Amino acid sequence: MPFLDRINQIICRGLLFFAGLALVSMVLLVFVNIVLRQFEASLTGVPEIVGWLTAVIIGFSLAHAQRTGAHIDLDVATNHLPMRVQQLLLLLVSLLSLAFFTMVSWKLYEYGMAIGRRGAVSQTLRFAYHPFILAVALGMAAFCLVLLNDALRHLLALFRPLEQQSDQPS
Repeated sequence: MPFLDRINQIICRGLLFFAGLALVSMVLLVFVNIVLRQFEASLTGVPEIVGWLTAVIIGFSLAHAQRTGAHIDLDVATNHLPMRVQQLLLLLVSLLSLAFFTMVSWKLYEYGMAIGRRGAVSQTLRFAYHPFILAVALGMAAFCLVLLNDALRHLLALFRPLEQQSDQPS
């Protein structure tokens, strides 16, 4: 498990770096467009590019958010349950999430490849946009890897002696 956790850390940091680059690019693009509008000019296709970059930012950030617990965790109802039941519920949620997002990742990959084979291009810029779909599929695959690690951690926690589980559920 430490090996998988280390792999997750490397992948998450790499994707987060590229998400940051996409965010900085998006901000600069919007800023330049705003400045150019002051001189009655503007860049063509800014909404398209901003939409693509937003998808990449979200797709590349999900794995890191899951890994670091930067998401909302509603555990009000489960806090009063025994530790083993909490671990079992966390395992089930991790497995169901893993199954769902694996399907999402795969379908995004299939869709991106189909769009690429058809040679589809965007409306305004006439730019092939399937690489952005494939990038989001990659981000979802990394998210699935983190969910797999979570599921394994919760599975191992189920078999730990009870005295070691009194610290925290996750």
